[in-house]
Amino acid sequence: MSGGLVFARPFLGQMRPQLLADPRETCAVFFTHQSRAGRWVVRDGEVAPESAYQRRSEIAAELSPAYLVDVTSRARRGGMGLVLAHTHPLCSDRPAFSDVDDAGEAPVSHFLDALSPDAQHLALVVSPGGVRARQLGAGREVPVWAIGSDIERLSSEAGALPPLAEVYDRQVRAFGEPGQRILQGLRVAIVGLGGTGSVVAQELALLGVREFILIDPDTLETTNRNRVFGAEASDVGQSKVRLAMRSIQRANADAAVECVQADVLTVEAGARLVQADAVFLCTDSHASRALVAQVAYQHLIPAFDMGVSIGSTPDGGIRDITGRVQMLAPGLPCLLCTGALDADAIRRELMSDAQREADPYFRGSGAPQPAVASLNATVSSLAVSMFLASATGVPMKARYQWYDGVCGAVRSLGARAAENCMVCSPSGFQGRGASAGLPFNACAA
Repeated sequence: MSGGLVFARPFLGQMRPQLLADPRETCAVFFTHQSRAGRWVVRDGEVAPESAYQRRSEIAAELSPAYLVDVTSRARRGGMGLVLAHTHPLCSDRPAFSDVDDAGEAPVSHFLDALSPDAQHLALVVSPGGVRARQLGAGREVPVWAIGSDIERLSSEAGALPPLAEVYDRQVRAFGEPGQRILQGLRVAIVGLGGTGSVVAQELALLGVREFILIDPDTLETTNRNRVFGAEASDVGQSKVRLAMRSIQRANADAAVECVQADVLTVEAGARLVQADAVFLCTDSHASRALVAQVAYQHLIPAFDMGVSIGSTPDGGIRDITGRVQMLAPGLPCLLCTGALDADAIRRELMSDAQREADPYFRGSGAPQPAVASLNATVSSLAVSMFLASATGVPMKARYQWYDGVCGAVRSLGARAAENCMVCSPSGFQGRGASAGLPFNACAA
């Protein structure tokens, strides 16, 4: 993705019909947080009321200075930037900025720079045939994305594109060149490079993902070597992120890999999540899953959470084998909504060693849980396929899946986001970007 103007897909789906309902040009204002350089996250917005126009017709619209002062003041109070949007209702194709737009933006850009010099503002034009965005004042064009159950690029690439590598021929035959280019343009973070994360890393590299951020504090141990794909006996003691990088680059020599050997709950590692365009959550820590989930909704970064569980009987037999994959994105329920987080486990995991020792309710870390490579690979592949479907348009609609290893069945689950959820609703952390900081004060410790 590398950057651009990012909308929550449900919100854009509500706003676009309102913008295009009138045969005259219509203006709107969106408020943004810049989550990283060149990436603007839309927090909120409104269609301009009739009283906000100085003039308006089928081919032109001009907002009044009083309205611009009002919205700029609101943006400045919230530490946000502005996107000034208008429609080209007569354009059936993807719109282009006109000479009239160029002339009108220059004084508005100077006006906003004077009132709100610390923010970066954008212009957006919307037509029945598409959208286009750029930095306000006839600046460079920026891509527009809608993030929800699908990762949708709304603006096309400019200029001629190089041919795709022949190695991806069979994939291109399956989901087309646009889908392959989207995969190759996304920077993916993987949190946890053990049994599930090592599989995810290999499969993404084979699919053509070229940029990775790998986060894991641990080194390979003898007891987990047979579950870390690509590991060898001589690798015991090596960091898991380095082993995953080696595996990725064996599959795709052109891949750029950043290794962060740290707990995602630290400031250093947690901040790297914001640089990603998608996140795979491959850890069984409830605290880390809660953090990643909140960051995903804050910054409109789709995340894919997964887990495998093998339940045993008192006599050492297998009681059940289950797996779960859940996509986290606007319009989809978060881990809090689906009951996938254990608040008591989060509390314990955020304690220091001394706090755990002093806590009368702490009962130790418990015995290592059963784990099998083939089951990890099954659930990891479900997660990668879910990501593939969301990014390329492959018609696999499941965004929340349950695997029953005993029955050999995979089923899609229905779940609803809780109204006004503190994590995933527009009234909660969704779209707040960096203004909300990193979750948990413990991250700064």
